[in-house]
Amino acid sequence: MKGALQEPFFGCKDVSVFYNNRAVVDDVSLAMRAGEILSIIGPNGGGKTTLARALVGLIAPHRGTVTRHKDLRIGYIPQHVTLNIQVPMNALHFLRLSPLYQHDVLAAVVNQLRINDLLSVPMADLSGGQMQRVLFARAILGNPHLLILDEPDRSLDIDARIYFYEILRLHAEQSGCALILISHDLHLVMAATERVLCLNHHVCCTGTPKEISMDPAYKRIFGAAIAKHFALYSHEHNHHHL
Repeated sequence: MKGALQEPFFGCKDVSVFYNNRAVVDDVSLAMRAGEILSIIGPNGGGKTTLARALVGLIAPHRGTVTRHKDLRIGYIPQHVTLNIQVPMNALHFLRLSPLYQHDVLAAVVNQLRINDLLSVPMADLSGGQMQRVLFARAILGNPHLLILDEPDRSLDIDARIYFYEILRLHAEQSGCALILISHDLHLVMAATERVLCLNHHVCCTGTPKEISMDPAYKRIFGAAIAKHFALYSHEHNHHHL
């Protein structure tokens, strides 16, 4: 990756975030290396989005530290994006407003994500899946070292999800960008990732998808039947679907 950072370039140690004197995130530690794909899974309300916001810097942890390389560039796609529909802005204008916008890479990103036909569409008229593709384009325009995506597949149908995760994985391989994926779609998480962190306020377990699927803590959260099903689901990263 051009301008790649020396490792370790990003991580957190013993991070805790409290709401109303309750630990929503409790003593979480992780570290990222270039090109790695980490998936954070867990039940609704388990603190995944709060952790993502702390990692990005949108909120400050009450305890612990988040360490970022001084030159680190982060791309972030939040779970919810609120736009003022009264402002007439199409997708191209939205992309150009990015603080990390680089004109010379726009054409390549637009082609890669197949969004050329969306550039003239008002942001308010985009479907959920179209919006996710535009948000992803904006996130990678600045050639980030790290992408954090909170439920990036929630508005996509199954075919679009498969394509989206393949694009994510290929982007990580080709650019050296590290990815943190937060998702409840465990099938595709298991297919797309190298390492999984299971979060239910604290780190319940972490490891490869195969290791996680056999972990008792994972089975307690998602149920033995689901855990057994995912133990049978595997995906090799030595081929492409596109």
